Amino acid sequence: MDQDTEGLDKIETRGNLTRGDGSVEVLEHSIRYEPADGYVRVEEFCNGHLGWLREFLLRVFEEGLAAKFQFQHGA
Repeated sequence: MDQDTEGLDKIETRGNLTRGDGSVEVLEHSIRYEPADGYVRVEEFCNGHLGWLREFLLRVFEEGLAAKFQFQHGA
């Protein structure tokens, strides 16, 4: 297995036939990719980061409301 693409293992299979005259005929050739060790699906990655962003924004809004800012009008 080659790690050809970031986070994915490339699995390549071949079925070749070598003829008596030395020529090679390809009977089968396939490539597939599978998640490599430690691979994280993009959906999981984004959900985790969006969760942290939601928590951060909620904390900022709550702290802002708790601060009871007073705004000057017409200044």
